[in-house]
Formats: sequence, structure tokens, C-alpha cells
Amino acid sequence: MTPPQPAGFAALELLDGSATTNFGNQFHFHPRVKVSLLEPTFASTRGGELVMVNGKHFMQFAELGEMPYKVGTFCSLGTLAVEPAHFISSALVICETLEHQKADLALEISLNTMDKSFSRIQLHLRDHPSIDAIEPYGAPAVGGAVITVSGGPFDRDVPYGCKIGTLGHVAGFLLSPSQTACVLPSHVPGFVPLYVTQNWHDVSEAAVTFQYREPAVVDAVMPAHGLTQGGDLVRRFSQRFQNGLGVLAYAWNGVHAVGVSTVASGWQQGGNIACRGANGLPPLPGR
Repeated sequence: MTPPQPAGFAALELLDGSATTNFGNQFHFHPRVKVSLLEPTFASTRGGELVMVNGKHFMQFAELGEMPYKVGTFCSLGTLAVEPAHFISSALVICETLEHQKADLALEISLNTMDKSFSRIQLHLRDHPSIDAIEPYGAPAVGGAVITVSGGPFDRDVPYGCKIGTLGHVAGFLLSPSQTACVLPSHVPGFVPLYVTQNWHDVSEAAVTFQYREPAVVDAVMPAHGLTQGGDLVRRFSQRFQNGLGVLAYAWNGVHAVGVSTVASGWQQGGNIACRGANGLPPLPGR
């Protein structure tokens, strides 16, 4: 067992009675490594994801008197096998996670595979959710649409998000254990893959296709006035109305949040659409 010593190299000698034998061996004393931050703090149970570990006193073998560029810092996740880390600097290393069941495990760093940091900074392993369906599956390219992702399982403590095509991740908000939702950013019109992320770095293995479409343009409204109690059938002549993209909605007086002001779309044909006020009868086919 080693005695307390200042950092540096010390001669390792063998004592045999009163005689001292020097074999020319050296022992390196170094400060205990410390972990201060993990990024991300959530990872999938499937393993194979990279975690950046911030701390201090990280070393590589070149500093331990060995060959340069060889791994000298090791990752220890819970009771799993100690694995080599990718050394970046004395304050940053990268660890790759191993497959493990859902758990909260301390990710520690070691310089010799035996002594660990004991910083108790936890990495949260969660099952990555699947995507069974999305609603709607198309929206205007200007962005701002709310999309609901069905699948799961979605855990309450996980910061879920959505990734659209090559754009950065956007935050999600949990609706239920089987649903989460995201507000989509703007994008050029076209079909793009949509993924779910639980740590804003790694994404789901499978994606679904989402369509960004050209926004509809209203050219005319007929009639231009109606009763205050609602129920009037109004036809809107427009460009870029497309069938099969989910239920459209309209807001009267520019206020979509007021329930009594919102009307659902009716039957679409060509470049016009018919709808009624919320207090009226169901929409009728346009002519």
C-alpha cells in the first residue's frame, strides 16, 4: 500500500532486512482525478453513445512515462467493465457507453483501472423511445406547427426533443407515457426525416417522413360578411390547398386560441375550401 506522497515520480525499492535493493523502478504519484460535469446526462440503454466528461487531473500514458498517444484514462460506469477513454485534455475525456438496462449509474474516471474518481456524477440510462406515428404528417414550411409523436415509452424525467432533417434539435414537451410533442422550425418545402432524441445528441434508430409544404395563400373570401352568432358557410378561394395533409383550421379575427372563433375545414376541391363557424352546422361540400 502506497504512503502519502506529493505528485511526481518516486523510486520503488525493495527492502530485505537491513539491505536495500534498487531495481530502477519508478512509481508515479498523481492527484486523484475528479469528474465535475457530464454532457449529455442521459444515454440510451442500447450503448454505443459518446459522453463528454469534464473534470481535472486527467492524464495520458505520455505523462506517465509511457508511449505517447496511448490511452491512459479509463471510464468506469457503475459496475460495468472499465473501458479506455478518449483523452482530449487534462480537463476533458470522452467515454463510450456500454449496453445496460435502465438505471442511474455513476460515471467515474480512473488512471490505472483500480483507483476511481468517486465524484458520483450520474449518467441516466433510459430505453430509447420508438416512433409509431406522427400527427400531422405535413405542415407549412414557415414553421411553428405542433407535431405529436406517438410511440414511447416516454419517461417524465427525460428532456425529449425532435430532429428534423439536418436541422438542429428542437425541444419537446411530454404529453403522456406514449406521446410527446414538438414545435417544428421552418424548413424549405419537401420531405424530410423526423427523429426523436432523449439527450439532444443521439437520435432514434428509425425515422418517419414529414412533409414541409408551401403555405396556402387566400385569394378571396365569399361572402365577405355574415351573422354574429356564426354558422355561415364561407368559401375561401386559395392556392396550394392540398388534400391528405390532415385537418386544416382557420382563425377569425386573427385569434386562433379562442375556441369559439376556430372553425374546421370543410370539403376541399381545386383551389377553394368551405368552412363554418364553431356555432354552426357541420361544413357542407363547396360547389
